[in-house]
Amino acid sequence: MADRPSRGLRGKFGVSRIKNAIHAVEDEDEYLGHVLQFFPDAQMPNHKRSPLALAPIGTRVGTHGIVRNNENGSFSKLSTYSNGEFPDFLYREFLLLSSISELGVSPKALYYYTECMGIDELLMEFIPGVHFDDLSQEEKFFLLPEITKKLKRLHQETVVHGIFESMGERKSGNYAECFEDNIEILKTFARKFGFDEATLFLEKTKEPLRSLFAKRHCYRSEKFSLIHFDISGGNVIVGERGVVFVDWGSAHLNDPAWDISRAIIKLTDGSEKSISIFLENYGVDDELRRRVFAYLPLAYLSIAIGRSKTERNLPRRAALRNMDCKALLDLAVLQYKKSMKYE
Repeated sequence: MADRPSRGLRGKFGVSRIKNAIHAVEDEDEYLGHVLQFFPDAQMPNHKRSPLALAPIGTRVGTHGIVRNNENGSFSKLSTYSNGEFPDFLYREFLLLSSISELGVSPKALYYYTECMGIDELLMEFIPGVHFDDLSQEEKFFLLPEITKKLKRLHQETVVHGIFESMGERKSGNYAECFEDNIEILKTFARKFGFDEATLFLEKTKEPLRSLFAKRHCYRSEKFSLIHFDISGGNVIVGERGVVFVDWGSAHLNDPAWDISRAIIKLTDGSEKSISIFLENYGVDDELRRRVFAYLPLAYLSIAIGRSKTERNLPRRAALRNMDCKALLDLAVLQYKKSMKYE
């Protein structure tokens, strides 16, 4: 892991900074007291400390913790750590944002704070603008070229490989092996959520979809790309800086075709025309196009698997929000049949 900010003095449950003095927390009751000072209206169900348990009323909670708009115009992500463990995912996001700041595709990471009552804070610039979801169909269509251009710029960035290596994250092999790995990950979640239909679909379609990969992808080593992995209408902000992608907590090294396919189904209507326009604007060659078609059914399925676990209380900007897991699985099957025609 890359060098982390110093934790300073640390008690069993964390550290808090009060009036510029570092104070080691003695027990959980004291920890909760400090949290309530930081968030007076915090909801603390069952007195369990987790990002979701620390949600102040009226504050949006994301997958990776609390999200807060600050009075000075900045933007914060906050997360707790338990038993002295460092919340690596938050500092990992800080390192990634710092490394790609010049690309113009993300908010700038301003600072990383530790030792604040057991809560770590990633401070970044606030991006004023409108969510892609809130635009008209004409405006969305007009912006697709810029979105695809910035997505490609992200996928071509190479400096991040050193960042991932410093964090002990390495991606090796070829695109065909990567495809198999991604299927296994989906199968793991499908089994975890008891979505047997999704597991069966993956088992039946794995080899036919793998045939879309060029033979040379089965033996040569590839240089994998940084992918955002959640380019959606809620994570694309359109403002004075043009298009900016937010919420980088899921970013990692992978096949760019996986990122493209998920962006297509989350930002377009998924029609053949929309897919063609998206890929044309991105500038894909035939090999990348074939990989995108291999991943498109999985893009629908990945949302279906998540939806099978949390069909209620979906975020307002959730992709394909009006569809349940069964309808999404049907789309995956339909897209699979279309993709196989490409072969």
